[in-house]
Amino acid sequence: DSGWGGLWRRYRDQVHSRCVTTADIKSFLDSKGIPYRSHRFASSIDITECFTPGDEKGELMLDFLTEILEFSKSARPELKVGVLEMLKQPGCSREVD
Repeated sequence: DSGWGGLWRRYRDQVHSRCVTTADIKSFLDSKGIPYRSHRFASSIDITECFTPGDEKGELMLDFLTEILEFSKSARPELKVGVLEMLKQPGCSREVD
């Protein structure tokens, strides 16, 4: 499971996400006794602009990640702070020069 999965699990009720994570699928398969194989594929996206207030690209990425149109304008301040803080965590991001 990725850092993104953690973001969606932590804030699922607040962002009303219908995102199904790898952990959700594994849990379902395990509960049914269905065997499976898991493969990890690295993926990344530059989220730098998400941390620049008013940046159009950053605002659109936050909308995409949270599945909320105009997230920065409509989210409660504490939710926005929490999401941005979680995006800074090693599971979701890494700093590059």
